Amino acid sequence: MTSISPLQLNQPKSWSGMTDKNHLMYLMGEQRELFTDMVDDIMAINYSDEYRRFLSQFPVRTLEKDSEYEWYLKGINLRNYPLVNAYADLNATVLSSDPGFGFSTFVLEFDVRMFEHTDLIVGSKPEVYQLQIVNEPVAFGTNWLYEVRLWGADATLTLPLSELAAGTRWTKLYSPAEQKLSEKGGTVQHDGYFKMVNRISKIRKQYEAPGEMIDARINDAKQVKFKDANGKMHMYWIDMLNVDYLKEWDCEKAYQILYSKWNKLPNGVYAHDGTSGNPIKAGSGFYEQISPSNISYNTFWDLDFVLSQLQLLSYNKIKQSDRKFKIMTGEGGFTRMHGFIDQTAVNFSYNNAGSRVSGSNTDLKVSGQFKAYGHLNGIEFELEAMPVQDDPRIPSPMYPGGNLPARSYELLIMQMGTASDGIPNVQQVRLKNNTESHRYIVGMRSPFDTPGQSAVNPTMASSGKDGWEVKSMCDVGIQINNPTKIARILPNII
Repeated sequence: MTSISPLQLNQPKSWSGMTDKNHLMYLMGEQRELFTDMVDDIMAINYSDEYRRFLSQFPVRTLEKDSEYEWYLKGINLRNYPLVNAYADLNATVLSSDPGFGFSTFVLEFDVRMFEHTDLIVGSKPEVYQLQIVNEPVAFGTNWLYEVRLWGADATLTLPLSELAAGTRWTKLYSPAEQKLSEKGGTVQHDGYFKMVNRISKIRKQYEAPGEMIDARINDAKQVKFKDANGKMHMYWIDMLNVDYLKEWDCEKAYQILYSKWNKLPNGVYAHDGTSGNPIKAGSGFYEQISPSNISYNTFWDLDFVLSQLQLLSYNKIKQSDRKFKIMTGEGGFTRMHGFIDQTAVNFSYNNAGSRVSGSNTDLKVSGQFKAYGHLNGIEFELEAMPVQDDPRIPSPMYPGGNLPARSYELLIMQMGTASDGIPNVQQVRLKNNTESHRYIVGMRSPFDTPGQSAVNPTMASSGKDGWEVKSMCDVGIQINNPTKIARILPNII
């Protein structure tokens, strides 16, 4: 049968005899029963809350103006330096044999002027070979020559040429002086500061809604409802739209703080422009600020590997009494770490079985999860769940042989406590007196209109559109004061 109108939805069907339920279903469609009018979340975890919770551990500091900000770090000023070459004399005569017999002098070349007349310097065998600098250093191109002699009571001692190979490292011990009428000693070695720089970044978000959405329920036919994070019941699309918008806004602010990349080129120009034609000035985020030397890759890390990284993070940097760390990870990493600690503790856990095994007879329960570990040389760590590592929106390959994303096994290691001056090592950064901005741009209808009712008295509007817009903007950033106190262990496949 041909259609009789472009408005026609179906073709009528003919039949004879008894009419049953199937015929009525064809005529009117099956009327299914709505089992529940509540929309349930497949994912009960609200990741916008988890990001807020993660960032809340870092206090907020404010800036007076929207510009780059600087801070300084100081390294150790007692160093060792690589040898460039060794000579028989100040004329750069090549050494033909092991020098130093009978306290004879020879010459060392370094690319820095860090040693002084009277200094005692040593290489990798400080108990055996000590050299005294006997004259002031002499400039040699851009390098420096130091005339030296062996120190000690053995006049037959010589210094093997193997100890004078280019690249061997030397450092100052002290400057010996005579007991009577001494006149001279060594000087101070200085080390400059590391100047650090960063800036906050601006982010925006917006959406537009037509006026007809004011009266639209989530599903007009079934009257489906949903609850927001505070348990309040809603049935209108505009409410759901706003709830989803704010959740995404919180996540995007967190993404900016964590993942932002510095985009200022060496010539001082920012690499990207916005839609206005003006530059987008992006600061460095949390992950980019972590020292590259503190990022290691090991898909199948174990407890021994983690402890070795903690020792590297501590060695010559942190006093033993302050070697307290927090290790944050996703569910995969938490489970894996618990397994390793559990294996380590198995020889001792029998003595503590009463607190891990409960019940009696055939109704027994084994429980308990390891969340901390104490190691040698003062190293301790606490394990803390970091649900943001399990955020399904951040793409990640699957962990080999497992059913969780590889990112769930990432470890973020942070030293507990504050910097030496009492300032927290990680701080969020905001502009002073400049909080987030949220604006409604109202048209002929607005989200404040009552559903099902029309406005009787004229009100102000910012546009002639039958609808409205919502726009948000804020300036956010983060500063890691000392990036060497944070480390990451990443699976190789990330």
